Amino acid sequence: MEIYRTEEEQINAIKSWWDKHGKSTILGVVIAALAFTGGRYWMQQRQVQVEQASVIYQALIEARLEERTAAAEALSIEILNDYQNTTYAQLTALLLASDAIEAGDDMLLAEQRLRLAMDSGKNKEVAHVARVRLARLLIAQEQAEAALNLLKSPPSDSWGALYNEVRGDAFLALGRIDEARAAYQQAQAVLDELQLPQALLSMKVDDLAVATPQ
Repeated sequence: MEIYRTEEEQINAIKSWWDKHGKSTILGVVIAALAFTGGRYWMQQRQVQVEQASVIYQALIEARLEERTAAAEALSIEILNDYQNTTYAQLTALLLASDAIEAGDDMLLAEQRLRLAMDSGKNKEVAHVARVRLARLLIAQEQAEAALNLLKSPPSDSWGALYNEVRGDAFLALGRIDEARAAYQQAQAVLDELQLPQALLSMKVDDLAVATPQ
C-alpha cells in the first residue's frame, strides 16, 4: 500500500477511491446480504416442501395398503406434480413403475416412471435402483443393447456389483458369453471385497461354465 506523506493526501486518496469504487462496494455488500438472506429463505422453503411431501407420501402408502385406489392415484399425482424436486417424487415414480410392470399392460409407462426416478437425481440411491430396474425391464423387452448403454459406467461402490451383474445378464441375452462371464466376475470381485453374499451371482457364473466348458 502506498505511504502518504500528509493527512491531506490520505483524505484526498480516500475521496478518490470512494468516487471510483465506493458505490460498487456498497452494492456488492448489499447484494451479498440479499443473497445470504435469500439463500436462508430458499432453504427454509425447501425444508417445508420436503416435510409436506413426506406427509403426503405417508398418506399415499396408507392408501395403497388399504386399497383405496382413487385416493392413492390422487396422492401420487399430487406428489409428482407439486413435489417433483423431492426424493418422495422419485419413490412415488418407482411405485407407479412397479404397478405398471406387475399389471403387465403398460411397459412404456413403466419405463417413463423409471426414467423420472432415475434422471431427477435428487437421491442417488433411489436413482441407482431406478436405473437397474429400467435396465432389467429393457432386457426383458429384448432391448439388451439399450440396457448396456444405460449401465456403461458402473460406479466404484457396492452398486457397481449390481450394475455389472445386470450387464452380464444383458450380454448373456445377446449371446456374448465371454463378456457376460467377465461382467459377472467383476461383480463377484466387488462383492468379495465388501464381504457380501453372492449365491445367485455364483450360480450364474457356474451356469456359464457348464454351458461353455474349457
